[in-house]
Amino acid sequence: MANGQPLWRLAAKSAEIYLSTPSEVLLKKIIIIMADGGDNIFIYMGGEQVVPLNVSHVIIDRSVKIIPARAFYNRRELVSVKMHKGIERIEDRAFCSCTSLREIKKSIGVREIGGNAFHCCVSLICGIW
Repeated sequence: MANGQPLWRLAAKSAEIYLSTPSEVLLKKIIIIMADGGDNIFIYMGGEQVVPLNVSHVIIDRSVKIIPARAFYNRRELVSVKMHKGIERIEDRAFCSCTSLREIKKSIGVREIGGNAFHCCVSLICGIW
């Protein structure tokens, strides 16, 4: 805080998506935080959650242990991913064709990375493993 004012503000937006399966109805929430600079930060909750195509920054929720195959496939505006120590596996093509992806933070716990998980991530310069 500077002079009692926050240095930056976040406005949270969420949308509810109802997905039907033969046996149950699932409720999923998409949480996108808009930062003052116009960047959006997506909180990835895992499972069958659909990642918006225009996402630029992702924070992986602490409940996520596995990043599924193709979870972030072809998210060309994705620049950074912040993981946590509890991520155990990144499956095949999880980040394939994320051509703007430059950095992945706090991925220390990852024990297995699937084939082509970062294929065509031509901008990736920083990964903390």
